[in-house]
Amino acid sequence: DDVYDRGVALTLEGTYASEADVLDDGQEPSAGMYKVYLAGGLFRLGSSPAGTVTADVTQGATAADRTAAALYEAVLLHMGVIAGDILASDLTALDAKNSAECGIYIDTETKAAEVLDAIANSVGAWWGVNATGEYRIVRLEKPVGSAVLSFVADDLIGPPVRQSTADIERGLPAYKVTVRYARNYTKQTTDVAGSVTDARRAELAEEWREATATDTSVQTVHLLAAALSYDSLFAAAADAATEAARRLTLRSVQRHRFNITVPFTSETSVIDLGDTVGLLHPRYGLTIVGDEVGQLFVVLSVEPDARSGQLTLSLWGSSFSIQNLIADNGDYLVTSAGEYLVTGAY
Repeated sequence: DDVYDRGVALTLEGTYASEADVLDDGQEPSAGMYKVYLAGGLFRLGSSPAGTVTADVTQGATAADRTAAALYEAVLLHMGVIAGDILASDLTALDAKNSAECGIYIDTETKAAEVLDAIANSVGAWWGVNATGEYRIVRLEKPVGSAVLSFVADDLIGPPVRQSTADIERGLPAYKVTVRYARNYTKQTTDVAGSVTDARRAELAEEWREATATDTSVQTVHLLAAALSYDSLFAAAADAATEAARRLTLRSVQRHRFNITVPFTSETSVIDLGDTVGLLHPRYGLTIVGDEVGQLFVVLSVEPDARSGQLTLSLWGSSFSIQNLIADNGDYLVTSAGEYLVTGAY
């Protein structure tokens, strides 16, 4: 932990063993120095401050205690959720995908859901409670791998309904992604000591630092391509840059969203948020000849209706870039083994 007086770093003199020691004037730090009581989250100055006092505070013994998954679990436990109701496999999977150090400072009454949103949004994840009452957190990825189920036209109750995405850009591809990180919760444009360097003074004057990933070639294909910006809890520039690049890859192509309604059966009832499903249908370019799975999508929402025996799914992800290869005469191209040739990737 670091403590500053008007932007000038003070010197750590030692630690306290208890809160009583913090309050003991006989253990006051020397002038210009400070002592900390880590277990209580307290520090004491050795002399009256010259101006605004700020601190960079770190919680947890190691960086592994400050990942998005660790913070998500910590907030839920603080809410009174028992550990057994938090899906441990989700925490492990999220840490494997993004173990960046994160941090958040809360000094006003704040809803727990808002804090959980901030944690999940930092790593591009969603969170919620599944049908069995377990708290989940999963990073949103493009659809890959095997589909848990695949639906064809005869499986659907009515045709797929194409939806606009929920973001402000309505699904427009992005050519630039900015991730803001290392938030400065106490901006100081004044009350800064004259000995503070210009570089440090500039840092104190800004609330956020930014990492940006750009691919201008996207604008050649999509003239209205968007520039996206996200707030995060990342502490380090490298982690913010990595996430910006990942999101640019995810959002630099146009992805599509559909709602479908299927019978609510024992087979479809197992579909969960984040699952990958296939959709094969003659409309909207959802047909790939020779592919029984169809276009791949990620399940964004699951709405069962036991009374009507129907299940409505919101699907997202396919870029429609997977297409059959067709010869000049209009025939589908196949391999020597009779397999249809396709181009593109999800």
